[in-house]
Amino acid sequence: MRRRNHTFPSSSMSDIAFLLLLFFLILAITSRTTPVEITAPNAPAWEELQEEYPTIYVSREGALYLGEEPLDLTATTLPEEICLLADKETPFALIRPVLDLLRERQVTTIHCLVQGENHA
Repeated sequence: MRRRNHTFPSSSMSDIAFLLLLFFLILAITSRTTPVEITAPNAPAWEELQEEYPTIYVSREGALYLGEEPLDLTATTLPEEICLLADKETPFALIRPVLDLLRERQVTTIHCLVQGENHA
């Protein structure tokens, strides 16, 4: 009885490991998480703005977050330009005081994402 020599080409293992590593890195970079669950309106340019400027998140209940941390607008130093992201179900009555406080804190540019009624 003849024994067969079963060998596995180990040179392709490094290629597979590299591709898996690349896949998980891309997945980690593209999957942004927010501190609260936010259903944002659809806009492709939003991702670019979030990478460039700090983002303030407004939950449905009106809670504020800067990055992963809860935000107190009266005690935090803010840059002149920020992004504001609110859940699309957040009433404007909760967003208006945030906009007023940002104006008082000398924030000159606020990038807001809005979705028209015909896109709902």
